[in-house]
Parts: sequence; C-alpha cells; structure tokens
Amino acid sequence: MLTSRSLTFSKGWRPLLTIAALLLVLGAAVSTAAQAPHTAGLVVRHGDGTIIYALVQFEEESITGTELLERSEIDVVMAPYGGMGVAVCSLDGEGCASDNCFCHSYSSPSFYWHYYVQTGDDWSEHPLGPSSRHLSDGDVDGWSWTAGESKLPGITIEDIVELNAPPLPTSEPEQTGIPEQQPSPTVESESRAVVVAPGESRTALVSGNGDGEGSANTYLAFAAMAALVAVAGGFAVIRQRKAAP
Repeated sequence: MLTSRSLTFSKGWRPLLTIAALLLVLGAAVSTAAQAPHTAGLVVRHGDGTIIYALVQFEEESITGTELLERSEIDVVMAPYGGMGVAVCSLDGEGCASDNCFCHSYSSPSFYWHYYVQTGDDWSEHPLGPSSRHLSDGDVDGWSWTAGESKLPGITIEDIVELNAPPLPTSEPEQTGIPEQQPSPTVESESRAVVVAPGESRTALVSGNGDGEGSANTYLAFAAMAALVAVAGGFAVIRQRKAAP
C-alpha cells in the first residue's frame, strides 16, 4: 500500500526524471550536429597564374586523390598510366587530350600537370599518381601546370574553408510591399570552389564571407543553453514543492 510519504517521494522525483530525459534528447541532438563531414582541399594552379581553391566534403574516413579531383567538379581529363592508376592530362580546360596526355612535355621547357601534396607548410611532389594517394580529414592536394617550381601558394585547409564560406548578406532587401517569394529548397553541394585571377589577392575574397562553422556552433550553444534552463527550472519546481505546506 502506498503511503502519503511514499507518494510524495515519487512525485518529487518526477521533475528529475523529466530533466534527465530532456538532457538525453539534447545530448543526442548535439552529438549529431557535431558529426560534421570530413573535408579536404584542392589547389589547382594554371600556367597563367590563375588559382582554383576547391573544398570537398566526404563521409568516408579517406578518399583517393583521383576521387578528390572527380568530386571537386573541376573539369578533369585523365588517362590510364600503366600500373600507377591514372595520369591527369587536363584540368579546367588546360592541358592535353587523353590520347596524348603529355603533349606539351616533349619540348623544352616541358609542361605537364605536376602533382603535389601538402606536408606541413610546404609542398612536395608526389612520386606516384593520385590513385595511390589517400586523403583524410584536413589534407590538401595541389596540381600545377608548370615546367619547374610548383608556384603553389602556402595555404591551409582552414584557409580554403574560409575562402569557400558562403558570403554574408550585405544589406536588407528592399521593401516593395509585394510578398517575397520563397525559393525552392535546394540540396547544398558537397564541393565548392573559388577562382583567384592572376594578381588578385585571395585575402580580399575572404572579407564578407561568413564562418563556415557558425551555424553548427550556434546550434550547439542553443542546445547547451536550453539544457541549463531545463535544469534550473527543474530545481525551482522541486524547491517550490518542498516549501509548500
């Protein structure tokens, strides 16, 4: 038989059980939001100095250098290269056809697409093809149409993420009295790219761009604040019940 004391005890624990359930739900939501896709960077330098900075997101633990090129959505022409996988003949319209992949390498100076990987702050030429390269989260690859030095800029994955962040709105839309038509929802691309022309500073392109991690950080902060409010509210209910005659 339940006594009045045992009934009071069970009711006193109900707010704590409710708070615990709420915290579990919020914890699962925060964990899901924190599991962002992996990112890898791609830097492509043309012979005239034009540079493309591409950002590729992927769910796997790693992807190959070939997959990075294909997922970057940069126009790429490749050809089989013996037991080394593939050779890159053309990138973004510069280079050679697949049936004569090294057409500009037979003269002096010898031009073709050189493959580089980022090691620390430096670029080192990869001795094998992109098929043998495996990129993990935060890795950066580089390609340069050159006959000598790579001429690739020093850059980090954080720089590439910042370059490819969506720009912030510059002004409020003009009020015309006509209801604004909402655009149809679109699926965000898994890759983005920014082109920097010769003589143009890439740092100038960063101004006006938002922080790519802003939305996730805002969500995490909101979830944490909601959890604190729930806990404070639960303790307030318990104190009120204890104070009641």
